[in-house]
Amino acid sequence: MAEIITVNVLARENDNAPIDTIALAGELLAPGLAITPALLDGALSGGWTVTHLPSGKAVSAGAGACLACLRFAAKALVEADVDWTRDGDAIKDDPAASRAGHEFGSAAYECGGVDCEASHYLPAAA
Repeated sequence: MAEIITVNVLARENDNAPIDTIALAGELLAPGLAITPALLDGALSGGWTVTHLPSGKAVSAGAGACLACLRFAAKALVEADVDWTRDGDAIKDDPAASRAGHEFGSAAYECGGVDCEASHYLPAAA
């Protein structure tokens, strides 16, 4: 069974506004990473994202992916030889993290979002 945790997520981050955080329920994906609802303009978008726990930052920007596509794409992050528990600056400079983030983002980008019909990512019914 998945471990549900509280995740402090950055609600917005730009040069002209203070950084706000929102506590959301998330599903622990790997040490340092959790699946959380995606935020867009400070509100729930209806999609999902992966959040880096030490920083509260979404691994990819945008409205998020459907849960099936996100789980599929997140395999790139989980399987990478990266210590995701490090702070964001250390990870930003890690070539393996950069490759995994690119693979994750590319796969998540293919999703149709809340209208996605990604049934091919779901396990077959028994």
